[in-house]
Amino acid sequence: PVASHTVGSRTVAIGDQLVDQVTVGTAQGDTWLAVEGQPVPVRFVGTAYSTGTQPAAGPGPVPADAVVLGTTELTVTGPGTYQASVPGAGAGQFVTWVWRMVRAEQPAQWQQYLRADWQDAFGLPAETTSVRHRAQVSSQVVVENDATGRPAGLADDVVVGGFPDDHPDFAGGAGFTADRPTIAQSLWYFPQGAE
Repeated sequence: PVASHTVGSRTVAIGDQLVDQVTVGTAQGDTWLAVEGQPVPVRFVGTAYSTGTQPAAGPGPVPADAVVLGTTELTVTGPGTYQASVPGAGAGQFVTWVWRMVRAEQPAQWQQYLRADWQDAFGLPAETTSVRHRAQVSSQVVVENDATGRPAGLADDVVVGGFPDDHPDFAGGAGFTADRPTIAQSLWYFPQGAE
């Protein structure tokens, strides 16, 4: 058995479940075996890893210091698409999934029907989600006076925070676009007597 998969959503909010869509099949030329009319059950294990404020540099093996956010498993009895999830992340970051099917981790009575282990790579773009950082914005109106002390204008001091340390220098990667260095702000004026 082998699988391909893609994240349920490329971007999620802090705390949202991390969802993955797993499409299970067989290696080319193989068929899903049945024993006494019952399909052989196969256990796949999926792990969601944090890659910090940058996506993984590229597909490869799981780094020894990879941070596990959650693990889940699927027991499947044939080709098809299955959904799996783990609890959401508590802070903005990139998350990538890795799935594996290990023969030795299957129940003993089914191991003889499985040809070999299977695992995908760490850091696949289709398997990477951005958990959005939560921006904090505060503002305060400041009245600017002229030399005589009379009001001459209004200004709005806006303080924006909550971004990752590398903002706005993130150049993009794993299918995500680069940071935008500006925000749009609107100033609304309410004439005297208006609600």
